[in-house]
Amino acid sequence: MDTCGHLRLGSTVVSRQTPPGVRVFGVVSTDGTAGGLLPVDEEVSSWTTASGGVDRLWMVSSTVQEQLLFSAVPVDPPPLRVPGASRRSAMRLRICASDSAGKSVYEIDLGQSLELYTRSLNIDLLAPPGTVTVSDGPVVPQQGLVFHAQVGLRMLELEVSRGAREAFRTETVFIAAGQPAVQLVPAGAVRLLAFAEPLAATPVWRWLRAEPSPGTAIPIGQVTWDADAPRFETAVPSATHLRIEPAATDRTFTLVWTIAP
Repeated sequence: MDTCGHLRLGSTVVSRQTPPGVRVFGVVSTDGTAGGLLPVDEEVSSWTTASGGVDRLWMVSSTVQEQLLFSAVPVDPPPLRVPGASRRSAMRLRICASDSAGKSVYEIDLGQSLELYTRSLNIDLLAPPGTVTVSDGPVVPQQGLVFHAQVGLRMLELEVSRGAREAFRTETVFIAAGQPAVQLVPAGAVRLLAFAEPLAATPVWRWLRAEPSPGTAIPIGQVTWDADAPRFETAVPSATHLRIEPAATDRTFTLVWTIAP
């Protein structure tokens, strides 16, 4: 399946049932630090519902059990010990909803439920580059902060809402000293909760509308952190980008967007 709505070799088609789970193996960080974080942008598995003729209420639910291990040498997938597995993951779901008004694409963290009013759903599991699915055969050993995870997905048609109207999308951004960063505001984002590590100086952030190329973006608001607070929360305006201004030291920010389609 492509980004939105076309079946691709290896996709799983489901309708009114639970799709099969998938086990994956990959690397979160090349060196176990924030500076070595890999982007979460590779499609490793996908699912789609059979196309319907009318818009309906659907609920997308996912589960994840994940083990992490740092290794300086290539290793096989670490054992997936279910009692000790985390139910949080660096991976995400990309949900493409096709309805009578067109198509919308949202990205959310695993382990949540989200309702959408749509005719059909196309869903991709996004992971760091190099992530592979684990089957009965051997996989190529990897090194760094490696992960082994079991992901489950369910797409269910609903007659009435179950109240799953919001979900979170988390991203961690490493910014080298003296460098700015421009983050795309995710589709459907209504609130932002942000964390900083370290908070040596008060960060300055600016909301932008339009592309962030010099001379084209329109500043529509500034967010200045409280120097005594390691986090802040704010509503998201009608911005397309968030610019984080440079600082004298390396910084890591974790952005938790509330997505409300």
